Amino acid sequence: MPAPADSTILVVEDEPLIGLDIESILGGLGVGVLLAGTLAAARNHVHSGIRLDGAFLDVRLPDGDVFGLARELDAAGVRIVFLTGFAQGIPEGLRHHGVLDKPFAPQDLTAVALRLLADR
Repeated sequence: MPAPADSTILVVEDEPLIGLDIESILGGLGVGVLLAGTLAAARNHVHSGIRLDGAFLDVRLPDGDVFGLARELDAAGVRIVFLTGFAQGIPEGLRHHGVLDKPFAPQDLTAVALRLLADR
């Protein structure tokens, strides 16, 4: 099942192979992907003016955690899925967003992505 046309998802993941796997899976659904391995690169994407339909955010990155960025995306109405093995560490105000536990199977990522984009 393809994603809605012209969908774009920000993927923030510091492990290059995981990031490329996510990009490949989402690309197979017809989703445009903006891939970032650091908070700085993610912020550049967020402030580029490109409309984001969702974001997959690894919680811990080399240059800090993603919670400040997540709050910014949340305020802009961007739907978020946290990629983590530590869901209990997500701050109270962000717990309404989805969590995909690492490691995850490709079919789980696909299902979560389609749900994320279903209401865009």
